[in-house]
Amino acid sequence: YLLLGLMICVAGADTINSSGGSFGGQNATPFLIFGHVCCEDGFPCNNPIVNITNACTGVAWCADTISGSDYYQTLLCGANVSLGDLLEFDVTDGAGYNTTTHAVTRDEIDNGGLFGFNLTLLSTVPRIVGFAPAFPVYGTENATRTFGITVDQVVDVTWLINGTEVFDEADVNESHYTNTSAAIGVWNVTAVASNQNGTDAQEWVWHVNPPGPPPPSPMFVIYGEVFYENNMPVYAPCVVVTDLNTSRKFVADNRTGSNFYQIITGASGMHTGDLLLIDASKDGALAGQVNHIVTSNESRSGAIRVDINRGRADLRVVGISTPPYIFDNVTSTINATIANNGTADSNGFNVSLAVDGSAIGSAHIRSLGAGCTADVTFNWTPLLTGDHRLTVTADSDGEIDESDERNNGTGTDVFVGVPDFTITDLTFDTPVDLYNDVIINATVANYGIKNDTVEICFYVDGTPFDTSEVFVPAGGTSSVTTIWNATLAAHHNITAVADPKNSTPEINESNNNLIRQIFVDASDLTVTDISIAGYVFDPEYPDETDPTFERPNNVTAAIANIGNLSACAVVEFHSGLDISSEPIHRHIEGWHHTSNDTITQPNASKMRVHFGFIIAGRNSDVTIYDKNNNTVGTVHGGSSRWSNWVDGDVIRMHAYIGGTNESIWFVVDKYEYIFAEAAVSLDAHNSTNISRIWHADPAIIANETQSRYMMLPCYNISVIADPNDAVTELNESNNVSSTPAELWYPYDFAVTNITFSPERPREGEPVTIDASVGNIGFRGIDTDVAFYVDGNLIGTADVYAEANKTEHVSAIWDALPDINHLTEEHNISVVVDPKNEIEEQDELNNNKTRSINVRLANLTITDISTDPAGMIIGDTVDVIATIRNNEDAVVNSTVWFCEENSSLDIHDYKDKPKSPIIHHITHQGALMMRAYYRATVNVDRTGGTVEVYINDRRVLTCTSGNYPLAGWTGWTSGSTEIVNITLVEEGVPYDDFGIDYNIDRYQTVFGNTSLTMSTSESANLSMNWSVIQKNPRLIVTTSNATNSTDVSVSGTDLAVTDVSVSDNIVRDGDLVNINATITNFGGMDASNFTVEFCDVTQIIDRERFITTERVSSLAAGDSVNITVPWIASLKVGEDISCYHRIKAEVIPQDSYIEDNSTNNTRYSDTVTVKRSRDFSVTNIEFLRGDGANETLDPMDLRMGELTAINATVNVTNLASCGGSVDVACYLDN
Repeated sequence: YLLLGLMICVAGADTINSSGGSFGGQNATPFLIFGHVCCEDGFPCNNPIVNITNACTGVAWCADTISGSDYYQTLLCGANVSLGDLLEFDVTDGAGYNTTTHAVTRDEIDNGGLFGFNLTLLSTVPRIVGFAPAFPVYGTENATRTFGITVDQVVDVTWLINGTEVFDEADVNESHYTNTSAAIGVWNVTAVASNQNGTDAQEWVWHVNPPGPPPPSPMFVIYGEVFYENNMPVYAPCVVVTDLNTSRKFVADNRTGSNFYQIITGASGMHTGDLLLIDASKDGALAGQVNHIVTSNESRSGAIRVDINRGRADLRVVGISTPPYIFDNVTSTINATIANNGTADSNGFNVSLAVDGSAIGSAHIRSLGAGCTADVTFNWTPLLTGDHRLTVTADSDGEIDESDERNNGTGTDVFVGVPDFTITDLTFDTPVDLYNDVIINATVANYGIKNDTVEICFYVDGTPFDTSEVFVPAGGTSSVTTIWNATLAAHHNITAVADPKNSTPEINESNNNLIRQIFVDASDLTVTDISIAGYVFDPEYPDETDPTFERPNNVTAAIANIGNLSACAVVEFHSGLDISSEPIHRHIEGWHHTSNDTITQPNASKMRVHFGFIIAGRNSDVTIYDKNNNTVGTVHGGSSRWSNWVDGDVIRMHAYIGGTNESIWFVVDKYEYIFAEAAVSLDAHNSTNISRIWHADPAIIANETQSRYMMLPCYNISVIADPNDAVTELNESNNVSSTPAELWYPYDFAVTNITFSPERPREGEPVTIDASVGNIGFRGIDTDVAFYVDGNLIGTADVYAEANKTEHVSAIWDALPDINHLTEEHNISVVVDPKNEIEEQDELNNNKTRSINVRLANLTITDISTDPAGMIIGDTVDVIATIRNNEDAVVNSTVWFCEENSSLDIHDYKDKPKSPIIHHITHQGALMMRAYYRATVNVDRTGGTVEVYINDRRVLTCTSGNYPLAGWTGWTSGSTEIVNITLVEEGVPYDDFGIDYNIDRYQTVFGNTSLTMSTSESANLSMNWSVIQKNPRLIVTTSNATNSTDVSVSGTDLAVTDVSVSDNIVRDGDLVNINATITNFGGMDASNFTVEFCDVTQIIDRERFITTERVSSLAAGDSVNITVPWIASLKVGEDISCYHRIKAEVIPQDSYIEDNSTNNTRYSDTVTVKRSRDFSVTNIEFLRGDGANETLDPMDLRMGELTAINATVNVTNLASCGGSVDVACYLDN
């Protein structure tokens, strides 16, 4: 037996659910809001959620409700609600909703609440908007009764009596049902209206002889606050109300910490004219007693408020605030604060404002709680300037009975009229020389009628430099003096401003400032011209020169002083180079990783570099060093920024990563260096020429692994006068001038001729290639010459290229074509300076190409075989090719052994491909690889072109329509073939182009060998081959002969040969064994495969996973037995079935090597699963929840008492395994 315990707490049905409402404190006037919530059909909506928001203040409340009732209420502090405030009611029951607004009226303020404000929920589902008859319904036996409904939408209507359908109508918005045979009893009549939007129903309880009970009455509320006779609040009072007309008594609810009380009762027991006796006590001592007669208004609204022992108010004016400046004929705001220092709340009263004894306005305060204050505002437009007396009086009409009537008024003196400040004059001595002190005088006038002190601020070109205060009498003037040091040579604006912060109201705010201009004189250095005299290429024209690398170039700068003072300054000569085409680019990652990049510039006295951008992670940066490893500066990050200047001809950039998982990424795109300096002394309006030598030696850029000469031809020469701004000038922006300098290179190589010996060789015959190489520059140098056949390098040679001379260089080629060029015609290319290590004047004449024809060997490949003939994946076998020489001469050639595999299935369609489409194909041990592709390119027919590139080789140009293409990629070295498909679009409307492609096979070279054969000889050549694919095709090829054969390769063949269960009839929950036999019929050992077991229902064909078993190895021809446990179950998912089969499935590690996949799965015979369990609840008992173990009568439980429920469950289990079952306990379903 199973004993189930549950603890519950029995609660009363009429508990109030508080959601934050407050009864208020002793000094706040309550404001009560209550009403009922009903649905659209008029029925009560029990347990509603009502939220109320004062839209004028933003304060919100959640109303209290009564469990099981449609009633709501909230009690607010009167200070939170004012006359005219807009209250927004949001109500819902989780399905319906309503939002209603209500403006607070004077009567509601005076009555202390909004009573009987009822709300109706709305719904989007069909609504029954009318029905008849009203309910409850009474009738007699066999009487005719008609029921009807009206719906706001077209619906289908079904009529039911006690749940049984008796009538229906479709597509109507009105429906009626008539019953003519009513039997005695109570009947539930229901009309159900439904459509795609939802369902609504109307129910009647139909009493047929006898009738049912009358409906319940509405609510009635009695509430108020209780005080002692000294006006102190009585907290948590005990209040008893007796209706002396009916002798009914009511005990009020109260709250801890509040003097509020309330009674909620049925309205049927309260009548106009009833005399109520209200007794209030605390701890048995009477606090107060009141008699109250119910008025007709109270009876109609359903609410009565009665306070006990209220005190008297005492109203005072505790503060008057006025503007600091008051204009005549301009409206000013006067604010006053009124306090109630009494012991009782005050009803509404008036507050008056008098000027010089004459009342000019009043304000109304609707109520003021004891100890509370309220602010009032008056508008006053004075007509006369001068002194005036303002008096504010509370309860100016004597409406309130106060404890002290003598303290209601107070007054203050004010002055009407304002000042008006202006700067009438601003003077200083001229002329002004640089760095002199200038005395500035300002005259301030007050055109207003009020004496006042004003702030005066002085500005130079809009920037303040001095501030002082001065008293200015009405109608008078005052003077202010300041001193300014002329530190900047230029024209300046001197401004004096009165009241710069506008802190003083004035008659005229537009006349507060005055501006005067001042000029400070200085020198002004400028660079007016730069010229460069370079190398004389033709002595007959000595004036025609060009700037040249590695030779002295004369730079001449014209310096002028166009200012009014003499100057002595330094002049710097700069050379800058943009290296963005060959930048220093770094991207390093990893903690403590570093990099070093160095620029060495001969003849430089200072250097700096420019970062196009630098991105440095946390604790990472680039440090700048000079040639002596002195730190010059650190760069942390940013874009387009210069480093600090470094002394000397070497600058080093050291990058360091100091944070984990961080990186540094930067680019140096230009650098600048100073190659000369000069000193200049110039009187005003004089000029001079300065010349310096620029030896344009190329810089060396180096890092950890390599160095390179930077010989870009386009420099920028700049000359700067006064680079350190040591001289103050009239114009600092004209001190720099720059000019481009395009340099000539001293070298220019050219290949002028290529010859072959012999001119038409046989395949394999050595060929001598001779090239004529010249240098048409003006300086000799050592360089390299490279020889290429069909783009493949066959050799290099060193040569000294003397200026204006020609040299002969040669190389030998064996005339054996490579696998990518199995043709007679071949291209021979010769390139001077192939690595572009030497900058030249013309880089386009460094190479020359000439074709040569080779007579290919006439061979036939008669047979291809393997030893052994049978093989499995992983074997190494010999591939044997039989080759015959068909010529009457000795031949030389190369034989390639290849493998083709057709197992690929790479295909896709790419729309608007903007980036390359790349696929990788890997074949272990391959020496070379290539792949076969098919594709169709589609291009918009209205215009534009698309270029198609395969592995960077253009293969097709498409203009419009569909273009097919197919072919092999070129042979590439290595065991991975990369297929790169790139589409380059130009002018295609809307980028309307795409490619549909397929890569279905590839070939590899696994060996090659040289071949020399005598006349008419046949020979066998063999090559080792590692078998790693299923059923490939072997290919043997020479320059003019090819043969191929298909090869069969065996793999694994895993089969489930038997599946059985230890017992074919089992019970639900029995533990049984599943046995399976796995056999490898293949020629290859199997490893790391999985056997999966599933439970399959025989009738409904549902499957449930049981378990898997992994087998590490199974030799070819061997078998293995596997046993796994199974807990039989009637259920598979949510379905129940008695008939089951067990499925065993082999899942190979690599399905590609399986010879036969059809025998990987097998099913057992049918297994019958019988029911085995039964559960029954035999007893339920109730016990005291406090541990006393006392049995309770379930018909006599006490509200609020903790109770334990014990259930006894009888369990029957015939299965071989135990288990668990869920037990649930329900309270009223």
